[in-house]
Amino acid sequence: MKVVWTTTALRRAADIASALAAEDPAPARDFVHELFSKVETLSGFPKMGRVVPEVGKSHIREIFVRSYRVVYVVHRSQISIRTIRHTRERR
Repeated sequence: MKVVWTTTALRRAADIASALAAEDPAPARDFVHELFSKVETLSGFPKMGRVVPEVGKSHIREIFVRSYRVVYVVHRSQISIRTIRHTRERR
């Protein structure tokens, strides 16, 4: 299954990486690598994430990468990465 990133999700990933890199570039690189690797795993296992509890719809799911929630939507032919949020952020 194809994985497609929304502009919002890519912008959030870039913002997180920039914030991490401000302190030390190595953890930022590691985070980006881990993020994209885990998201790419979804192409073979689209339902590996849990259903987003506050939404309750089986096609809207999330995986966790460190302290971040990666919210995605499973469509028939693709997975759409919608956003990335820190676990402390509300909606």
